[in-house]
Amino acid sequence: MIDTFEIFDMILKLATKEGATPIETMWERPLDEHWTIVVVGKNAVNYKGIELPPYHIYIEFNELPAGLIGVEEGSIADGRNANINSFIKALRKAINEGEKNVR
Repeated sequence: MIDTFEIFDMILKLATKEGATPIETMWERPLDEHWTIVVVGKNAVNYKGIELPPYHIYIEFNELPAGLIGVEEGSIADGRNANINSFIKALRKAINEGEKNVR
């Protein structure tokens, strides 16, 4: 089960540290060499031909669609390499690297 609130909180922490807030339209951020997140603001956006709804997080793994998370629910790939555990690990690493750069 995906804890969407925890993921939103972690991404908000990362976006705030990087000065990307408030997110009006869209914020795209590679987490590592595999994972990329796209955070959509208050209006739907078209990203690579995909219509993304407002207030959602679109997730890619190796440039392929891997997840879509809203405030109340979401889904993410469940493969050997692309799964919720490896995504959270990459997200935490990106946040921690940001903390090292701030100091």
